[in-house]
Amino acid sequence: MPGPGSIDGLVRFVAAASEGERNRRVLWAACRAGELVAKGLVNPSYAEALIVEAAICTGLDRAEAKRSVVSGMSDMSRTGGKCRA
Repeated sequence: MPGPGSIDGLVRFVAAASEGERNRRVLWAACRAGELVAKGLVNPSYAEALIVEAAICTGLDRAEAKRSVVSGMSDMSRTGGKCRA
């Protein structure tokens, strides 16, 4: 698992996903990125773009990757820090 405060670690975590675990990893990473955003450690647009691109590299299409990332990151703000992942 990536270390706390590491957007690079989250990107590597997503990029290493194989078929069958991609969506779960993308959602998990997006939730963790939402935590970093909430703490002011990373810009939300930057985090979203990096995780989306990593997800695309695993074979997800752009629309699906973006939906998963936006969902995970918004879970964190909408639920006060509780994420489905």
